[in-house]
Amino acid sequence: MKENESEWELDPEFEKRDALRKAGIPVEIARTDQLLIRETIDSDISELYRIGTDQAVRKYIAPMQPTLEEEIVYTKAYVRHMYAFYDFGLWTVLEKNDSGQERVVGRAGLFPSERLGGQIEMGYMIAPECQENGYGKEAAETVLRYAKEDVAFLRQYAVKMIIAACGTVSSIVGDQPFVTDMPFTGVVLPASETACRVTRNGKIGVIGTPATIRSGSYE
Repeated sequence: MKENESEWELDPEFEKRDALRKAGIPVEIARTDQLLIRETIDSDISELYRIGTDQAVRKYIAPMQPTLEEEIVYTKAYVRHMYAFYDFGLWTVLEKNDSGQERVVGRAGLFPSERLGGQIEMGYMIAPECQENGYGKEAAETVLRYAKEDVAFLRQYAVKMIIAACGTVSSIVGDQPFVTDMPFTGVVLPASETACRVTRNGKIGVIGTPATIRSGSYE
């Protein structure tokens, strides 16, 4: 840290992202073969609300606001403050088709978790009608790759541990750390060890997303 604040220099890439946000242009996070991940814009909100309130999705995520109108107000404030302050957050996931058109199919990203004492958590949701296409796994892998390439943004918040606090993400990355100078864990190994320790009949059932089951991580 420099003693003279006037000597501080901003990361040029952050300056570019900041300029885009001030111009009302969403920052593109990543592109994959099937998906585009970018910052959320106002026109995404109604579709994200539909997905997040679907019975097949809502039991796995934090509750949406009671009404769409309230969700719009909340999300606009989230976008305005979260991206600017943290330079990360939950982003919109869009499906790309052969004609170049894109449609909102969910969201994925990183966020400070209250239930984990402020540690950075990763999460995602995919529309029920778009599941079984590997979108969740693809989005999770992409966000993790983004985090690996720019893990410095975590360090500036003095985090003491990184937790992949999602069963699907943990199944994808396992418990192998992508940082070596601070503790890292997923949830597969701790959950499995606990289940094996407390089971009374030696039988353990696993309820998971298709990506988690296909990974074979609990076998």
